[in-house]
Amino acid sequence: MKKKEKSFVTRLLYLESKFLYFCFFISLPFFAISANEPQVVIHWSSETDLLSPILLKDRNGQLLDAGNTSNGDGHLISLGYFKDANVTHPFGADGTKWVPLTPGTRIGDSSSGYGYADGTFGFTTVFTNNSDSVSVYPNEPANYNVNSQVTILEGTPPVDHPICIRFYDRTITGPSARYNTVTGPKWKWPGFQPGVPKNIYLKISDGITSGSNQFKWEYGSTFEDPDNNFSTSLQIKANLIASATSGGSLSPNPTGPYTYDTEV
Repeated sequence: MKKKEKSFVTRLLYLESKFLYFCFFISLPFFAISANEPQVVIHWSSETDLLSPILLKDRNGQLLDAGNTSNGDGHLISLGYFKDANVTHPFGADGTKWVPLTPGTRIGDSSSGYGYADGTFGFTTVFTNNSDSVSVYPNEPANYNVNSQVTILEGTPPVDHPICIRFYDRTITGPSARYNTVTGPKWKWPGFQPGVPKNIYLKISDGITSGSNQFKWEYGSTFEDPDNNFSTSLQIKANLIASATSGGSLSPNPTGPYTYDTEV
């Protein structure tokens, strides 16, 4: 026996509900995550227009590799901060005190699991107080967790501390990788608050090439290496620990920091 055909009103309400559902998913995401501990939600993105001249590139001018169609196989990109940073020096004194909050995120990852194109990315990450577990794309088909280098606490990072995005031209960090780090004037850790978590939106863009800011994005185009905007160029640095024996002394003490593969 055939089911009774829906009335005109019923069909109209159905179509209206589908339209609202569609509108919700094309709008900028806002997450209100339920948890026992307060949370911070950060949406961070590059330009995703494949014709944009400011997509992320490596040292040779090639777009950073998004890997294959699955998440977790592209070049590294992390949200984080410098321990000794301040408003005047968002990259700290010498760039050596970098703390990645999402060390497992990569170029090309996406919430669908099929990936963005080379040189692009877009993340939603949820940070929970008193935890080092960071949820990436919560409540989406391709969600996963990464572990922050530090346990997120009240004051770690401090409220209004500059936050940055660092991108590499390799799938691992090390002497062979090149990187650059970027921030913006309003890229600051918001701190935890009770109730609905704070949502902030960070985009690597000069705000000019991309046109008008249609949503809530805070643009960032201040680079650790300002001579190579939107591309990797820097090598990992390290401080040298040297000491004298048998009553000798060092003058001056060559503490650094030094770039790997350089002679001291």
